[in-house]
This record gives sequence, C-alpha cells and structure tokens, in this order.
Amino acid sequence: MSTLNSPAVLLVRPDDICNLEEYLSLAESEYIHHVRHSQVRQNWIVSRILVKRLTESVLAQNQSGEFVYSDYSVISKNDKGKGCQPFVIDKSCVRLPYWYAISHVDGFVAAGIDCNNPFGLDLCKVGAVAPVVERRMYTEREKRALADAASEFRPVLSSLIWAAKEAAYKLISRQTLEPFVPTRFELASDVTEVQPAQTAPFDSSGLLLDFSAPQFSKEKVAYTGKEETLCATVQFCRYEEVVAVLASR
Repeated sequence: MSTLNSPAVLLVRPDDICNLEEYLSLAESEYIHHVRHSQVRQNWIVSRILVKRLTESVLAQNQSGEFVYSDYSVISKNDKGKGCQPFVIDKSCVRLPYWYAISHVDGFVAAGIDCNNPFGLDLCKVGAVAPVVERRMYTEREKRALADAASEFRPVLSSLIWAAKEAAYKLISRQTLEPFVPTRFELASDVTEVQPAQTAPFDSSGLLLDFSAPQFSKEKVAYTGKEETLCATVQFCRYEEVVAVLASR
C-alpha cells in the first residue's frame, strides 16, 4: 500500500491473531481489563490492531524507524462516553490527521483508513437480514429488487442493501446528526450481481481490500433527510459469507 488515494480496508477473522494484548497502549490495556464479554473484548482489541496496522502502512511512507504499536491509542468514544468516529493519538496525545472507520460482525472485523476524507464502513453476514427487517426497513423500490432477484442471489442482495444503508449513514451522520432511519436511505441502482472480490486466504495480517479495484461494484445510495437530500457512493464486495460496503462522497 504505497499510496492512499482512496480508503483502504483490512478484513480479518479475529481468531487468526494471537498475543492480542501486545498491540495495546497502556490506556487501552486498562480499559479492556474491565470488559468481561469475550467476543466484545476480542472484537475491540482486533479492531485496534487493524487500525494501527493501517496507520503503520501510511506512516512508513513518510518516516523511518520501527512502528511501536503500544505508542498509539485508538479512541472511539467522546468526552461524554458516547461512541464517535474512531481516531488515533500518539504517545504525546497528538491526534493523527487521518480518517478511520471500524465494523464487525460475527466472525469478521474490518477497519479502514483514508488520508483525506471521511467515509463509512459496514459489514453484514450474507443471509443475516430477517424478513421482518426487510419489510419494515427497506423502501418499496428495494423490496421490488429483492422480489425480482434470483433466489440464490437474494440473501446477498438483502445483506448488501442493509450494509449500504449503514455505511452511508455512518458517512452522512457527521453532517445530519440524525438517528438512523433505514427507510431514508435507498440503494439507487438495481444490483444484479456481486462478484467475489478476493480469493486469497486470510492470514494474521488480514485481507487488504482495495476498493478502487475494478472487481468492486460501485453504486449510489440516496438519502432523504428532514432538510436536505444527499447522495453517497458505495463500493462493495463479497468475501465468502460476508458483504463489505464502503461509502464515500
């Protein structure tokens, strides 16, 4: 990853990473010590590792010397303890000038970085969206697209629609500050096929998803809010049983 003209995303299975605590800063280690749920704990640590690996790749272009993971902390809560878009500080508490996003779903964790602009990232397991969610949260146009899709593709398309809504919301919510209302987001084009983006197996470094590659489908998500209408570009891929969606301007 010599340059970053668009967001780069690392996707990994948490079980592939060993010695998790070695990557954490002192503040992160103190925080995670109080988290008892094993899956929450693992996802939290792995997301930090991926963010730091992406940061290391960017910093390696501009500076020499070893990247020390414990010198950096990933912050994902504001001063009031509420969740916020993650950012990274160094050991001097200086915030790095990069944009980050994190998402996880059963069996997968992903993190992304962009050197220039904010973005949204979401993962969804194929087939995980329940019919009741489709009926209540999808627009009429999206429901028709699902009804017209081939039966074997329908679970993929449904997962894609949901992840696109989530990713677009994560991007747009920086401006709107509105709660997530899925029916205000609509996949603006009819998707007929999702090609697998990667075939290489995972390793402990994760799978680097280059969303600028031609095998990644690019669509639009239209958003209609209380005061304005916006549009986000969403790029997506399917890797095995998970759909990954990236939203940008």
